[in-house]
This record gives sequence, structure tokens and C-alpha cells, in this order.
Amino acid sequence: MGAVSGFLAAPCTGPVLSGVLTFVATTKDPVLGGGLLFIYALGIGVPFFVIGVFLVRLPKGGVWMEWVKSVFGVALVFLALGYWRDGLPPIRTAIMAVANVFAGPLGIAVASVLALVGVALGAIHLSFKDGSRPEAVLKGFGVAALVLALVLRMTPASEPSGPANARPMAWASFKADVAQSAEPFDALLAKARASCKPVMIDFFAEWCAACKELDQHTYTSAAVVTETDRFVNIKVDGTNDHEVLDGLYERFGVKGLPTVAFVDPRGTVLQEPKVTGFLPPEQFIAELKKVHSGECSPTP
Repeated sequence: MGAVSGFLAAPCTGPVLSGVLTFVATTKDPVLGGGLLFIYALGIGVPFFVIGVFLVRLPKGGVWMEWVKSVFGVALVFLALGYWRDGLPPIRTAIMAVANVFAGPLGIAVASVLALVGVALGAIHLSFKDGSRPEAVLKGFGVAALVLALVLRMTPASEPSGPANARPMAWASFKADVAQSAEPFDALLAKARASCKPVMIDFFAEWCAACKELDQHTYTSAAVVTETDRFVNIKVDGTNDHEVLDGLYERFGVKGLPTVAFVDPRGTVLQEPKVTGFLPPEQFIAELKKVHSGECSPTP
């Protein structure tokens, strides 16, 4: 379970750990580096120590414990479905389509009704162990309804949820599994260099929740859209693995998603600034302002 959860959590924990490792490699101080990594390990491990210490002090089994098991069982079914969603494109497409249909207030209402129906049918208080077939069927339908409610509310919509009259950002898109080479991507960079414009590259994936937050809350900000007008903006889709995509990750130092990398007007990949994870509009604009424009002569 540790191996599986570590593999799945890597896109989220990777930027933090890579930042610590980069700092350790830069300082070349084994004492400071060991201390930082020890603190990082404590931050991950302490919750498990707390659970291990205090779990033995919980009251012994009873009906309430069956309810607790049911709650965590529903959560595990939802997480299992989430892993299938992230790993299999057809399932991801179907779930995203349903989530888009029931986005906004309608989705909240539908999910609330499904959750109430699921609990009423017995998703929590009934048991599969009693041997009663009708009770097991009711609980099964209840669990399904409750899991569906969670899916509707916890799956991010694929479209930005900004103001209806907001001016969208201008994006050029690149999919490695479609292009089969980096040539279209390099052509976009060459075009930007010819026009003496900096480039903003957003590495994202459909299964990445923080990527959706950038789309929904940061890229829909009028101030961010205005500031990015001076950039050539490229979205690189990392949903499906590909060797071309791996090359771009190495080229731009992408350790996890989302990562927003920048190229200056001369075509040089910038190590700073680089955005890893979600940033609200104000902080994102501060990073954008660190990239200067007009530092070259446009190519005729």
C-alpha cells in the first residue's frame, strides 16, 4: 500500500521534496541537509505515529464501529474509483463528462440528494454481514449513491468557472501522444523568439486537481489575462505518458504537475521564476512580472 500510494502521490509531493533536495544539493551541507530531510520525514510520519499510539485507547467494538467501518469503506471505494479515473482515459472521459453536466449549483443539489438517499438506504447503518439479502441489496444501492455523490463533488470540471463575460487567455496547445515529436512545440518557441516574446508553458494533466485550480481560479482572472498578453502561452498536456513528454519534462525541469515554466525572449529556459502547484492570481502575477519582455530584436 505504501508503494502504491507513494507512486500516486508523487505528482503532489514531488515538487516539495525536489525543492528540498535542490536546496540540499546547492548548500552541500550534510548536517543541514540531513536535518531538513529528517523534518520532512517527521511531517509525513507523525500522523501515523499518533494513530498508532492513540488507536489502542479507543472504545472496543460495537454498532458504532460498524458505522465507522462503513464510512471508511465508502471513502475507499471512492478512492479506488479515483485511481481508475486517473489511470484509464475512457473512464476519466466518462466521469469528467458527468461532472461537467452537473457542475455548479445543480451539481451541489444533485450530490446532496444522492448523499441523503444513500444514507437513508443504509450505506452507513446497514451491514453486509447480517446475512439478509434485502438488507445487503439496500446497502449496496446506498453505497453506490453515496460514492456517486462524492464523484460529482470531488471531480473538478474540465472547463474554467470564471465570469461568463471574462476574456479567456490565448493558449497554444501541445499533446505529445498526438504530435509524436517535439517539432510542433519547438516551432511555437521559434515563433515566439522571432517575435521577441517570452513564453509561458503550463504543464498540466486532466487528472491533476491543482491544475484545475489554476484553470478555474487563476487563469480566469482579468489581471492575469492582461499580464499574459505579452507572452506566448503554451499548454502541454501531460495526461498520457509519452517519451516526447518525458523529454520536455527533463528539458524544463518538471518534477511534478502542475508546473509553469518560462522562456525569455532570447529563447533561454529560465530556472527562476518557475511555478509548481497552485498559486492565486495575485501571487501568480508577481511571478509573471519577473519575466522581462523586449530584451532582443525581433527576427524579420
